Order: sequence, then C-alpha cells, then structure tokens
Amino acid sequence: MSVAPLIQVGLAATVSQICYWTRVSSTPLPRSFRNVILGHLLSFAGRLSFIFGAALFSFYFLRHMPAMELERLDIGSALRGSFLIAILFVLFCYSLELERLGVALQMPSVRTAKDASD
Repeated sequence: MSVAPLIQVGLAATVSQICYWTRVSSTPLPRSFRNVILGHLLSFAGRLSFIFGAALFSFYFLRHMPAMELERLDIGSALRGSFLIAILFVLFCYSLELERLGVALQMPSVRTAKDASD
C-alpha cells in the first residue's frame, strides 16, 4: 500500500481541523442573512454527511474485522484504526458546522436599534 494517499488524507484532515477550530474560536456565524430553505438544505447536508461517514466506518469494520486475527494485531493495525477514527471525527466536525450554519440561517434576522427606530 502506498503511503502518499495516507499522507494526503492526513493533510486534508489536519487542514480541515485547523479551519474548523479557527472558525469556532474566532469567526461568528452570520446573523444578518436569513434563508430558511438554504438553512434546511445545509442542516440536511450536515446530517447526511455524518450518516455517510458512519456508514463508511461500519463498512470498513464489517469488511476488514473478520479477516483480522487477534494474534496478528500489530502497530500498523492500531494506527490504521486510529486514523479511521480521526477521519470520522473530522466528518463529525464538518457535519456539526453545516448544521450550525443551517440553524443560524433559519433564525430570525437580528435587528439593530437603528433599524428599529426607522
């Protein structure tokens, strides 16, 4: 098995996590724009993406676990398993972000005191 795809997936997961945690810690969600349909679509996409990730995770274990023997488990198997769990966490963060954005787009727009006086 080639190492290059694993490095690429690991790099993509790392970049995704950096972007996610930067957004969570310093960038607020939009409150001035409201679109209920887009909000519903983003919430749906968020849930669907995590279902896809969980199905992929299940498929991996259903496909590969019967072939593994407990005596043959080595560091490579443990690293692949932990890598898969890390990728599943990345998918969870992605789906959570889509759901947060969807909910933010569905909430009523925030009106300022200046808008209320007009």
